Amino acid sequence: MRMESENKKLAVGIREAAQMIGVSPRSVQNYVAAKLLPARKLGRRTVIPVRALENFLRTDQPSPVSKPSGNGDAR
Repeated sequence: MRMESENKKLAVGIREAAQMIGVSPRSVQNYVAAKLLPARKLGRRTVIPVRALENFLRTDQPSPVSKPSGNGDAR
C-alpha cells in the first residue's frame, strides 16, 4: 500500500508551477524575481516548493511590475 505523501512532489519547475496556478512561466519568473514567491536553484534549474505555491495562492498578491526603462524623466 502506497502512502499519499510518496506521490506528492515537494517542488516543481517554473513551467509546472505556472500550469498549477494558471499563469505564464514569465509571470512565475517575475514573482520569483520580485521575491513574492520563494524559489531555489538546483544547478541551473529553478524549483519552487509546492507549499510555497499553495501559500502564494492563499494570499492576495500584487502583479509584479516591470521596472521602467530610461532615465525616469517623465515629461
